[in-house]
Amino acid sequence: MSTARRKTIITPRILRRSEIATYLNHSETWFSTQRERLEALGFPRFISTLDGYDKAAVDHWLDRMSGLIAESEATGFSADAWSKAAQHGEL
Repeated sequence: MSTARRKTIITPRILRRSEIATYLNHSETWFSTQRERLEALGFPRFISTLDGYDKAAVDHWLDRMSGLIAESEATGFSADAWSKAAQHGEL
C-alpha cells in the first residue's frame, strides 16, 4: 500500500513589488509612482537583502491606516502615558 505525500503549501512572507501592488489591489505602475508617498505615511520599506516587502509589516500598516488598531497599540507609545511621565519628571 502506497502512502500519498501531502503537498506542503507555504505562503511567502516576502513579496516582490508586483505582488505587493496586486495585494494592494493596484497596478505595479501605480505602486511605483505612489511608493514615496506611501512610505511618508509609514508604509514598510523595501528589504533589499530579501528583495521584497514584508507582507506582515504591510498588513500591520494597513491595520493602523484603517483604524483596526490604534497607533499606541502599533508602536507601544501612548500619548497619555508619555504626558504623565513628563509631568512627574520621569523622562
